[in-house]
Amino acid sequence: MEENTSNGELMAVIEETCSNWFVKLSAALSSELERVPLNRGPLAEIEFWKERHANLSAVNEQIRRPTVQDIIKVCQTMTDMTAHFFELN
Repeated sequence: MEENTSNGELMAVIEETCSNWFVKLSAALSSELERVPLNRGPLAEIEFWKERHANLSAVNEQIRRPTVQDIIKVCQTMTDMTAHFFELN
């Protein structure tokens, strides 16, 4: 990982990737927060929450991939704000 952080061109690509992820994830989460159930009633509410769970689980699953985690670790060595978005507890 250290040798990768010394390669400026590679770091620029990784930083751009992290920035793009930040924008896409922010948009996806904002979109998800704006969604409302399409119909009234308990079945519509259940369907709404099933879809929300599926969407957020898919985002979480992607972030947890080993390759993505490696890139996040590199991003965390950078000082820009993008890395802070990816800090996972």
